[in-house]
Amino acid sequence: DDVNYGGSMYGDHEFGGSVDEFRFRHTPEAIDYHYQGLYLSIFPDNLVIENFGGREDATPFMKQAVAEARVLRAITYFLLACYWGTPPFIDHSITMADSPTNSDKDPRPEAPKSQQEYFKWVASECLAAVPDLLERESTADKEGAYRITKGFEYAFAGKALMFAEDFAGAADALKKVIDSGKYALVPGEEWMNQFHIEGDGSPEKVFEVNVR
Repeated sequence: DDVNYGGSMYGDHEFGGSVDEFRFRHTPEAIDYHYQGLYLSIFPDNLVIENFGGREDATPFMKQAVAEARVLRAITYFLLACYWGTPPFIDHSITMADSPTNSDKDPRPEAPKSQQEYFKWVASECLAAVPDLLERESTADKEGAYRITKGFEYAFAGKALMFAEDFAGAADALKKVIDSGKYALVPGEEWMNQFHIEGDGSPEKVFEVNVR
């Protein structure tokens, strides 16, 4: 309630403003679009994993792509679990005839049955991807902050384990980020740069979206 949805004037992006001011209807567009967008993000991840995962002729690049897709899919499911608790667990390509249900009602044994099981699944997916991911070269490696790396997946696994209340597991994963020596806190006088172009790919950045 202390974050305002911005716009050029009052009424701009009304679908977001209505959520910001708690005056949305039963089907708010901003939330509906976000839900759809998250599952649209999962779709290509599933395609990469299905078509290139587990192949005997897989090249290192294919394995890297599959690992990145697994982590990206896990991030998306983390958000879905945070917002909706036990959302439908879609880990494969589906057809128009399929009718996914919330995961706590999904009869498949691999489907998480609770929100905390979702968080544990997210962490396990991240950790399983470690061997095939690239690693940030140093704190000065800006490109290493713009892609899925070992450091990022350890950081995200740690976050998911925190939400799952596995504090020992979270500490172990997060310590790997610190011990790698690839990341560091910036001096206090540079802190504000973190939110501007000057801070792009800074030593503190574990993963950031970079639009070119």
